[in-house]
Amino acid sequence: MNVLFINAHQQPTSPGGQLHHAAIRFFEKHQHKATIVDLYNMGFDAMPRDWDFKTKFSASSAYSDEQAAAAKHDSFGEEIKSQIDALRKADLVLIEFPLQFHNTPAILKGWLDKVMAVGVAYDENHRYAQGLLKGKQCLVVTTTDEPQGNYSASGVHKASVSQHLYWLLHGTLAMSGMDVLKPIILHRASLLSDGEVQEKIDAFQQALASALDSPSFVYKNS
Repeated sequence: MNVLFINAHQQPTSPGGQLHHAAIRFFEKHQHKATIVDLYNMGFDAMPRDWDFKTKFSASSAYSDEQAAAAKHDSFGEEIKSQIDALRKADLVLIEFPLQFHNTPAILKGWLDKVMAVGVAYDENHRYAQGLLKGKQCLVVTTTDEPQGNYSASGVHKASVSQHLYWLLHGTLAMSGMDVLKPIILHRASLLSDGEVQEKIDAFQQALASALDSPSFVYKNS
């Protein structure tokens, strides 16, 4: 299996960073080919830039119009093109990040906006069951600093983590045609002891195995 692993954890020694390394070990052990995209380490530029495109084709100033033209003419800049090539080759896309203000870090949102581009992941006529990434699977792994009970109808946030991430799971990943696996969520990540972190890592690797061997989906397009 070809795995594209998008990592948006800034601190490699944090529990989330340790999950990242645990996932790499899991893929190596089971002989999956993993392409690792460590957004902070590579200094990924989340801002729209003129150099995201080799040639400007669109008369519009809209970034999305330029993406559509670049997809048609194969004129994405080298950094974006390499990411798009990896995305197209992947059977499984794994996205890992810490939950920040009930959202992804800005650097990850920038990657989604730039790489899952118009004409690459979707267009006006290709969404959801007809999305351009149909046939791929996607797994979201996220960490929070709060107890699980806070993310419930009776908790302080009045909604689950998956509900907070509806825009990502449904509006971005499922819309692109991917089958979206049930997210893996690690709560109270910064408050765990070393022993608890190891327990969570072991459970995480088991969850990865289950996600691949007997997947449970929150959105299924194929």
